Amino acid sequence: MFLAGCAADGSDSHALGDSFGYSFHPEIASWQSSFPFHEADAYHSHGISYNEAEEWKGANIPYEQAIKWHSIGFSPDDAKLALGSGIKSADEVAPWYYQLAPIFSQSKPLPTQLVSYASNAGTSYTPADVAAVLQNTSAPIGNVNEVIALARQVHTGTPVSQLPSQLTAMRDEAAKQQMAADAQAQAQQKQARVDRYGAVVLAACKGKVTQANMIVTSENPYATQGLCIEATIRSIWGQIQWLNQHSLLLTDGLPNGQEPMSTIITDPNGALRLNAQAVLMGVKPITYTSVLGAQTVAPTFVVVKYLN
Repeated sequence: MFLAGCAADGSDSHALGDSFGYSFHPEIASWQSSFPFHEADAYHSHGISYNEAEEWKGANIPYEQAIKWHSIGFSPDDAKLALGSGIKSADEVAPWYYQLAPIFSQSKPLPTQLVSYASNAGTSYTPADVAAVLQNTSAPIGNVNEVIALARQVHTGTPVSQLPSQLTAMRDEAAKQQMAADAQAQAQQKQARVDRYGAVVLAACKGKVTQANMIVTSENPYATQGLCIEATIRSIWGQIQWLNQHSLLLTDGLPNGQEPMSTIITDPNGALRLNAQAVLMGVKPITYTSVLGAQTVAPTFVVVKYLN
């Protein structure tokens, strides 16, 4: 007498196991089409919703690691950024979370902050060193460079009682360096203006030249006297009327503007160059009679220097 039988392959046995497991857990029955039972059960038992589990799955992060990341407040996107920065697993970041989170009664450390501390630590400081800095100084957790500098001092034996004075000295030095950098930047900007406009032009313009896209202005025509601008001598949305070889009238305005605006530009030293980039200075406005017979006061500029 022979007994006939069959053996289920691995996939069949897993399927049977999943079905069996899901049959005892109707609360996660809806997960069955997307997750093996052991993964669904692990996610659910750690308070991770189906939608979030799908996000972890979409991020290609194994469920065991996903649960660990979730436990320290990381989202799938946070975990991907951490892994992309060189962190190999949640285990590298967890000690920082559990050491630093209790320090803050309300807002917890941001994932990006934890990753910054973990990825820069090496053997030069520990979570306990960072905690000592945060608990004994006014250094904010978000100022990673400042905190790390002090944490390294703690790690090499600096007493925590000296940290406040060390922080003050660091900030004073940083302020000095910033002032020096600002002064250098201002000097470079000043030199760049001299190189572009020339010292004589800057003196005539009292050191200020404003860049403008359009010559035409809707301001009080008398308010432009003494104002220096850098602009292209052209019409953008209007027309040009030559008055003579030295001067032209721009009648321009914004698209769909209700009323065109006028500006007169003149070069007292030679033929006016249309479409040239130039430094222009506002002078006493000229009054002219329009084709309709109206008296119009137009802001008037003279060419101080061509730039091209």
